[in-house]
Amino acid sequence: MTLIRDDFKKEEIVRTGLLYTASGLVSAGISMVGSLYIIYHLTIYEYGVFRLVLSLIGLFQVFLFSGFNDVIKNDIALAVKAKDRAHAGQLYFEFFTAKFFLAFTVWAAFFIFVTYFLSGQYYDGLIRVLQVSSLFIFFRFLNDQLMILYGALGALSTVSRINPLFDAINVVTLITILTVREPIIWYVILANVISQGVNISISIFVLRSDLLTLWREYALGWPHAILAIIRAYGKWSIFTNILSEALTNGRNYIIKFLISTEAVALFNVASSMYLYLALLFPVQKVLANFLPYKLSSGNVQKEYFALGVKYSTYIYLVMVAGGAVGGSLLVHLFLPKYTPSLPVFYVMLLSMLVLGVQYFCNTYLHVFRQQRAIFFRMLAKVISAVVLLFSLTPFFGLYALGIEHVATNIAMTVLMYWMLIRMYPDLTLTLRDFALHRSDIALFLSVIKKAVGWRTT
Repeated sequence: MTLIRDDFKKEEIVRTGLLYTASGLVSAGISMVGSLYIIYHLTIYEYGVFRLVLSLIGLFQVFLFSGFNDVIKNDIALAVKAKDRAHAGQLYFEFFTAKFFLAFTVWAAFFIFVTYFLSGQYYDGLIRVLQVSSLFIFFRFLNDQLMILYGALGALSTVSRINPLFDAINVVTLITILTVREPIIWYVILANVISQGVNISISIFVLRSDLLTLWREYALGWPHAILAIIRAYGKWSIFTNILSEALTNGRNYIIKFLISTEAVALFNVASSMYLYLALLFPVQKVLANFLPYKLSSGNVQKEYFALGVKYSTYIYLVMVAGGAVGGSLLVHLFLPKYTPSLPVFYVMLLSMLVLGVQYFCNTYLHVFRQQRAIFFRMLAKVISAVVLLFSLTPFFGLYALGIEHVATNIAMTVLMYWMLIRMYPDLTLTLRDFALHRSDIALFLSVIKKAVGWRTT
């Protein structure tokens, strides 16, 4: 059965968005069980080391240039929309082939670095953990490629059904191995390796028909289509990805340098709670997969933008209040040793108030291929984060991590909005656009009823 589609109706987008949101709730709950199991059983120091191991792998994964994924996904979606499967297949497998060789090179570099440069400086157990963890580089490559295809085909309904299954496999594998053996970093990594291998195999099976369809359109040779995109506008996404991945993974090492390994653990617990909460309303994922089918440079759809920003802002406001209560209960009941992370989490929650604007601006810039603007936004984000971390930490200690998160998110949202309306003035928002009327509620309920198939008599 093929997942390839040419277009999506508005009600279908909303229905799929609701399904994806419900799936996100289930997935977040399941994966949270796994995270809590790890955090509970490892000491604060051990969990800090675990996060640093993942960050070291992430620093090498910078050179997978995964920021280019969204560009390719967007162009494949546009090709599918135009019923040009030959171009879609050429794009997908040119990118797949190029990324495979890149992933192999990055894996080899990481394995050599760990085996020959870190060996002797750290105990053998940690070296073995890092060597096995190198497989995550290939898993990241394969998972990215499969998610590109899911997203380009707008197959969020399929993703909504299999994501909870994947998270369940992760948790069951983790708990089984740690129960049979012992809760140490080595077995945590081993459980992740096994479960990711199983999940990727399932995705390949689900997408097998579409992979074969696109493969038949692929002509092996020099990646002309990919290089044309890189020369035109894709190069900015490569640079953006380098900055983003470097900041995400380098932040833990900055925290270790400025404070301690334990602070890395406390920050990651606060950050994980924030991310799990954000997953409950995955508006950015829904937008990124469907807006390429609805927007064009001559039709910016102010209605989508204004209503989307308004509704999502109100939803995030409710989530801030609920998250503060839920996070406090979670930590006090199950993770009392991580109570110092709560103030960081409370401060981080404030950044959710601008996520509605931020996500819509970011997605519009991607769809309109404004990768240059996105690159400069990311450059400003990296500079802001690094400067604030080094300047605030001496005065506020652990609390500086939350303050930096909020300040950087607000600054980036303002910058992205300014960039967007300079290029597309029709998208300018006013305070009136945030006013909530009875008609909004009636419209929202009406669309939901149609989306889920309810019928009124």
